[in-house]
Amino acid sequence: MLDGSAEGSEPAAFRRRLLRIFETFVAAIRRPRIVAIARRVAEFLSQTAKAEIKVLSQIEDIRNQGAEIRIRLRELLRCHEYPSDTKIAFLTGYVDIALEHHEAISLLVDSKLCGSAFALVRPLVETVFLALWINKGADETQIEKASQDKLQFPRLSQMLAEIDQNYATDNFFQSLELAWRAMCSYTHSGSLQIARRFTNGEVKPNYSDAEILEALNATTTALILLTRMFFVSMGCHGDAVETQNMMLKYGAAQNRGDSLSD
Repeated sequence: MLDGSAEGSEPAAFRRRLLRIFETFVAAIRRPRIVAIARRVAEFLSQTAKAEIKVLSQIEDIRNQGAEIRIRLRELLRCHEYPSDTKIAFLTGYVDIALEHHEAISLLVDSKLCGSAFALVRPLVETVFLALWINKGADETQIEKASQDKLQFPRLSQMLAEIDQNYATDNFFQSLELAWRAMCSYTHSGSLQIARRFTNGEVKPNYSDAEILEALNATTTALILLTRMFFVSMGCHGDAVETQNMMLKYGAAQNRGDSLSD
């Protein structure tokens, strides 16, 4: 498992050693009952190892898909020249920050530094919220104040309500407020983050594969959503369509468990 330590491969190595011991044991003894029990144990260990490999492969697939998307989005972002306008500078900067956070999360997961990866999920999602609000919720005076770090942004609940209203997304963004609390716990070293620093009472990170997959999927989805909004706002119709298709393809791939290149 991705347990956040340099010793994460030890359980698999231990199972392989134990499997060899049982295989030797089976070959050496003759009593049928003991042979059958030993073989069942050996089969169980083999199946467990295969299941672990499958999950790790799934995490790697999601990381690779995210990398393909990120590289393409960065190419699209940088192939245009944008007007020198404060609002556009904010939006462009937000997209670039989100791209960097997304890459950092992937690299941290690959390095088994999952606590730091999870801590970056909120900043990425927050960047998406701010960009959406600045794009359609802020007036020129507010944008100017934001450029000087003098703007008091709306409270989260108000901001999400305004985003839903401005983008006609029903209550989609408001429904993310509950998940926001969990993201804050990871970012600010809250109880969720602290609880995952221990494994069976030992100080050893314990982030589940399901949680890692969820973080990778959520941040990739947020990144695509942000860049699509950006290209629509910039009038880059072709890039907006490509990004929309990217979102649909990514969602379909997750439902099937495929890769984007299939």
